[in-house]
Amino acid sequence: MSSESLATLFTPIILCPRQMPPDQMQINNVNITKPVAFLIENAPSLFEYPVELVKDVISYIRQSKKGGGSESSKEDSMEPIKTTITFCVQSHLSPEKVENYTEKALAELYDYVQGMPEVLQKKKYVRQFNKENGDGIALKRRKHERSRTFGDCSKDTHMKSTFHEDRVLTRSSSMDKIQV
Repeated sequence: MSSESLATLFTPIILCPRQMPPDQMQINNVNITKPVAFLIENAPSLFEYPVELVKDVISYIRQSKKGGGSESSKEDSMEPIKTTITFCVQSHLSPEKVENYTEKALAELYDYVQGMPEVLQKKKYVRQFNKENGDGIALKRRKHERSRTFGDCSKDTHMKSTFHEDRVLTRSSSMDKIQV
């Protein structure tokens, strides 16, 4: 069979959902047959094993034969397999770098919270930050000055001046008691 006839046969099975009505399946079959035929024609080159993967598997099998041991002990160890090629960057940070990263992130969070307007949400964040980090951020509090009457002011000044003038503290020679 040619790749076109195989594609016509397998396209509805592979790519069309079961709930699709037959008339739509026939319309879509015409559009999807060519890509499936391409996959069938180029299958050996498309689905070839990567050379790096083959090298990694061969080296792993050699290491497992040299090491001997049971299969269960190898499965229990969670050591990463050394590969020929790595597809992602793996960072191995020392504990000092991790701590510096954490401190840097906390400083950025602190700056962000300080830049927020004075609202209830900021107070909530500050309270939570202080709870977790030992009072690192101080809230800017406005002092509420009470309105005082003239009589209260005069009583305070009069009481302070009479208290200081009348009482003079002296020590006795035995230093047991303070005399007024």
